Amino acid sequence: MTTHTQNRVARRPMVVLVPAVLLMALGAWVFFAPLVGPYFSFGFDTSTHWRFSQNHVLMSLIPGIAIFVGGILMMARSRAVAWLAALLAVAGGVWLVIGPSLHQTWSTTGFQPMAGGTWKTGLRWIAFFYGAGALAVYLGGQAQGLIERATAKSEVSAPAASVPPAPYRMTNPTGTPVQRRESDQRQPVSSHNA
Repeated sequence: MTTHTQNRVARRPMVVLVPAVLLMALGAWVFFAPLVGPYFSFGFDTSTHWRFSQNHVLMSLIPGIAIFVGGILMMARSRAVAWLAALLAVAGGVWLVIGPSLHQTWSTTGFQPMAGGTWKTGLRWIAFFYGAGALAVYLGGQAQGLIERATAKSEVSAPAASVPPAPYRMTNPTGTPVQRRESDQRQPVSSHNA
């Protein structure tokens, strides 16, 4: 592996460090918020602490795991793994955004936030699903863009390894090579004086 390739591979995880850490924190929030929210009167569909219902598993726990794992795998040295990890985080975010709307198509149980004022109810929907999902989609998309940008920059600056450098050749303003005169050419100097 050449030095340039080593630098490019070592630099890639640093490019996505901020989005990856933010996605890990967001994934942890999405995972734990329904379980510990009732401690702070911020539960969604139950006031019981640490209750794993089917609604929690499908609507929060699985997307939270996907977002968190996507954030961790973005730090991989492989460009393909990092790109797929960002896609996993985006998929978790998309599920958070569309999942609550589709919930009634497969479940007969209600899925509503705990009783509270209109502002608190709105904040619960945003904090648990819509806002968290939109943020995951944004951060995953940003990470994919940063990965592509770092790859494109490194490919542009990469020297051609298989082609040896050509000797310096002067050209005219038109781009054609300058013909050297015989008087300009150097004669080999012999070390023996005869």
